[in-house]
Amino acid sequence: MTNDLVQCPLCDGLARIPRAQLIERLSDPLVLAKIDKLLATLQAGSDLHPEPVPAAAGPSDFQTQVHSWNPSNPMWKRSPKE
Repeated sequence: MTNDLVQCPLCDGLARIPRAQLIERLSDPLVLAKIDKLLATLQAGSDLHPEPVPAAAGPSDFQTQVHSWNPSNPMWKRSPKE
């Protein structure tokens, strides 16, 4: 029986665990049931939240926006949007 350490696949490789202990834990039916339940929850959650669709930015009317700015504001007090 070897006692070499492997990266734990359950914690995304952040921990190291002996290979024999990893096989023992993954053979446990309670752990497998928890993993199946977690995967089912994650899969159901991905169905609820589809990929985001970017909002279509219409063409901005620069001439209209320029005339809506307040010309009495000094340049150094204006927002970056102006």
